Amino acid sequence: MSEYITDSIRKMDENDVDRVSEIERECFQSPWSANSLLSALKSGSADFFVYEENKEIIAYMGMYICAGEGDIANIAVCRAYRGKKIASKLLDAVLKYETEKSVREFTLEVRPSNKVAIVLYEKRGFKVEGVRKNYYDFPKEDALIMCRRDSDK
Repeated sequence: MSEYITDSIRKMDENDVDRVSEIERECFQSPWSANSLLSALKSGSADFFVYEENKEIIAYMGMYICAGEGDIANIAVCRAYRGKKIASKLLDAVLKYETEKSVREFTLEVRPSNKVAIVLYEKRGFKVEGVRKNYYDFPKEDALIMCRRDSDK
C-alpha cells in the first residue's frame, strides 16, 4: 500500500507508472518513458508522488534525493485540471515532506518561457542562480536553474 502524505497526495508505486507515463506524454515534448519512470522509481534514488482526485491520478512530481539535496525532475498536471492550484498543493506537500526527512536544498530547471511555473517557484522561495544553455529541445531553449536553501528562508 502506498504512503499518503495528504488526503490527495501519495508516494507513487509501480502500479501508477502507466498513468504517470500518459501524463508525461500529454505535458512534455520529450516525455519520460514508462520504462524510465519505473527504473527511477525502483532505483530508490528518486521520490515520486501522485495527486489523486476521485481515485484518478491527475498530476505527479518526481525528485532525485542525494546527500540532503532534492533535484526536482518534473511536476506535471493534466491539461483539464490546470489552473486549479494542483501544482501548488503538490509542490507544497512534497517540499514539506522532504524537508521533514532532512532535505535542506532544492534545485530545478525551468524554461524561461514558463512564466506560470517561475512564479510558482518564486513564491516558494526559489531563486534563479544560473542558466543552462540550450538545455531543452522542441523548441530549443535555455533552462533557468532555480534553487531554494534553508539558509535562504
